[in-house]
Amino acid sequence: MAERDIPKERERRGAPARTTTAGATDLTKHVNPFVLFRQRNSSGGFFKGDELKMDHNTGALLRGRGNNKTLIEPGQRRYVVNPNLMIERWVKFVDGKLVDQKIYRTVEGELAPTDREEFGIDLDEHTWPLVNGKRKDPWSREVYLPMRGTDGEVVAFKATGKNAIAEIGELVGMYGSADRGGKVPVVEIESRTFKATEHGNMIYVPVFRPVDWELWDGVPTPMAQPVAVPIAPPPEAVTTKVKAVTAKPATRQSQSDVDLDDEIPF
Repeated sequence: MAERDIPKERERRGAPARTTTAGATDLTKHVNPFVLFRQRNSSGGFFKGDELKMDHNTGALLRGRGNNKTLIEPGQRRYVVNPNLMIERWVKFVDGKLVDQKIYRTVEGELAPTDREEFGIDLDEHTWPLVNGKRKDPWSREVYLPMRGTDGEVVAFKATGKNAIAEIGELVGMYGSADRGGKVPVVEIESRTFKATEHGNMIYVPVFRPVDWELWDGVPTPMAQPVAVPIAPPPEAVTTKVKAVTAKPATRQSQSDVDLDDEIPF
């Protein structure tokens, strides 16, 4: 078939016309067709291995799924991390079942909303399911960071709390700040604590302490391509009008006046 006949053939089959870069608009973006196929046909099974999660009440590092979890001892908490495989998702659970999800792959520039207002779905609390007589938000955010343990198996650290997600952010931000020849970070998973303001209990948060850099599967990991982000406009210049003041002769203050007028220097 001649090249000039391809658009007509696509139209005959009901396929949309192919969009070129030159014809892109502000309302569209260009996506690899295989990436788009995965997005349209994803079953949600983005990771089949075990999960790692830190118990925020005890600081225990647990591996597994559901009720089948094992404790990871402190001497076995060294992992090789691959930030390029990191995934974020917003999940909707109703009656304990996953009914909807939105998946974001960071390396492809897919950045998940960081809070409910920004996420913007099901914000009406009157539509939320009742749990023990109270309305409960069915949506929650999760971050999965794949890593390989000393046994050679790949697991994914699962973070749901803001502090745990922030610690992942510190690690991957350091990784993305410089090219280390395609090597990825090796970390020891430790913990820190803080006192919750609501109930006063101590909360454990994971800390990923970098100890080395290694190749993932023996080959360099490519750096992620930069993504375009909005640039904030510069703040408008503020013009301050200075009113001329006629100087007055200095008057001597008593020592008591000086003490009362002193300002604390902090």
